[in-house]
Amino acid sequence: MFGAESFARNYTRNPITEISISSDPIFVPEFDSLLSIGLTIKYENGKIRKTRGLNKGTKSWNKFDIKVSHGYFKNGSVFFNRKEVLKSPSKTFTVSVSPKKQKDFQRTLQIRIPFLEKIFLEYDSSASLVPGYEIPYWIGEHYSSGKKFYSQGYSKKGINHNPSKNPVSRNDYIIDSPDQLIIQKKNVILPLSDSIIYCSIILNAQHKENANLQCELQIPINYRANYFMDFRGSPGRNGFHGAPGYSSEVGDGGDGEKGGDGEKGGDGIDLKIYALEQYIWKGDTLLQIAFESDFGVETLIIDAKKGKITLLGEGGEGGKGGNGGSGGYGGDETPEYEGGWGGDGADGGKGGNGGNGSTIKLYTSSEMALDSSLFIIENSGGKPGAGGLGGKRGHGGALMDDEEEDEDEPLLLSLFKVVVESVLTVNNGSKGKNGKPGKEGKKGKLININDKPINK
Repeated sequence: MFGAESFARNYTRNPITEISISSDPIFVPEFDSLLSIGLTIKYENGKIRKTRGLNKGTKSWNKFDIKVSHGYFKNGSVFFNRKEVLKSPSKTFTVSVSPKKQKDFQRTLQIRIPFLEKIFLEYDSSASLVPGYEIPYWIGEHYSSGKKFYSQGYSKKGINHNPSKNPVSRNDYIIDSPDQLIIQKKNVILPLSDSIIYCSIILNAQHKENANLQCELQIPINYRANYFMDFRGSPGRNGFHGAPGYSSEVGDGGDGEKGGDGEKGGDGIDLKIYALEQYIWKGDTLLQIAFESDFGVETLIIDAKKGKITLLGEGGEGGKGGNGGSGGYGGDETPEYEGGWGGDGADGGKGGNGGNGSTIKLYTSSEMALDSSLFIIENSGGKPGAGGLGGKRGHGGALMDDEEEDEDEPLLLSLFKVVVESVLTVNNGSKGKNGKPGKEGKKGKLININDKPINK
């Protein structure tokens, strides 16, 4: 009897003869902590079944015992502890599969987890590598698998080095520099300096959890910039809109209030431009240039032959005139009162004049390589402000109809009379006039002064 029961427990009709374990092809071992797996099962009679989930079969996972080293299994997914795996000598985790009715039949899947070997920094060499400009940079990670991954934003022609769900996190790193830089998450900026000339700037990165993972990047700096200097005049303020006239139940409606005039646009800021110093740097001629105005002095350094400065010195646009207020409605005629006149609409305000362009004095000398070819100057007069719209006329009060209503009059004719009477009502106010536009500001001047002392 005992022998029969033991035989029944160990005997499986149509036993499994082969199990193959497949893993999700989009699994990224350098980053992921979850792996989807699937089983393909072959039976003694030749039939093949697949598990639910990844392999899109119907075979239930409940028919199998599945063990995971450094983790656990649930419904087709393997969850593992990356840190534990990477601390182990082999840096692998194992998935063991055996049918519950054939415990001696076992298959295993070993997954090696690559470790981070080194880090590096790269910059966008196509960017403008000049003071005052944003220079994009990326953090890169190199793994023992030989694969490289980059922080978000990295791109090279037609190559995606970075799975979209697995960018290198900048939050894992400390980014700093011995230079006076403005360091942002995606860009680094070398501020415009009064006198310091940089051959290159240095950017450092260090992993927050592993101080041994650190790197340095040198970014070469040149001064072949295209700078924009803004000395434009401010726009004039718009005029206020006139208030509407009051409407009367008895008597005439009030007149609207005139719209306010627009303000004149501000003049462009007058400048004196001169070179403070000249340097020969990497074979290029650099100039330290001063821009002096009533508001102070700004300086920058630029390549005298390969750079360009656009000076914006236009006059400000004149403010728009305010709209005139609408006339108020007159009161309706009654047996006691005459119908009131509608109020007059007010005139719109005048548009403000445009401001004048900057007057620019450019001091050049035979000793310095500063001349007008370095500049693009835009110092036209400001545009005129538009005049305000005239206020709408106020409607006069309705007049009493002394004629008896003709019951036989067609409906369309009756409606037509109502429209005509409303349009041709003699006691409507008058419409206000549109305000006049302002005048365009005068174009500024460029005065070249050569080999003469600067009049401070």
